Amino acid sequence: MKKSILMSLITIFMLSISGYAQTEIKVKGEKEVKKNRKEKIFNKKLDYLKRNLKLTGEESENFEKAFKQYVEKKLSLRKAYNVEVYQKVKKEHLKELSEKDKQNIISRKLDLDKQTYELDVAFTKKLTGFLPPEKVIRYFILERRFNRKMMNHVKKRKEIMRKRQNMMPRRNHKRVNSNR
Repeated sequence: MKKSILMSLITIFMLSISGYAQTEIKVKGEKEVKKNRKEKIFNKKLDYLKRNLKLTGEESENFEKAFKQYVEKKLSLRKAYNVEVYQKVKKEHLKELSEKDKQNIISRKLDLDKQTYELDVAFTKKLTGFLPPEKVIRYFILERRFNRKMMNHVKKRKEIMRKRQNMMPRRNHKRVNSNR
């Protein structure tokens, strides 16, 4: 009797450890997949812009370097906004914040917005340094077009996933029906 209880406890302990290890691996894998997905999208966008702007060799090199720097800085500003503004308000209830904290959040948001605007201005000036005005204007149009295509693609994928989930039989219903 004691041996069977001891063996059961050891088995449960071992199963819980293996379940925990699998969860950790899965989480690390998801982060890696997201990182690869972002890099893939960035590379597609860069290729799309370079191809449709019909850049020369030198223009292409300058554009790629400037665009990478611009995207990195813009992402860091977006992360700062998410951490310093959005997450702070989301985690803590807005009503629980003091007036001083609310004012600090507002001023930080405005500061980040200003930095984003200044980054956009600096990037545009950099582009006009090595691209003709026509290509700079086309860049804005093409970037917007690419972003719109990506959003449509994401919407379609979500719709397909939702349809698949609706079409799949629910496992719980099968179990309930099979017990009858």
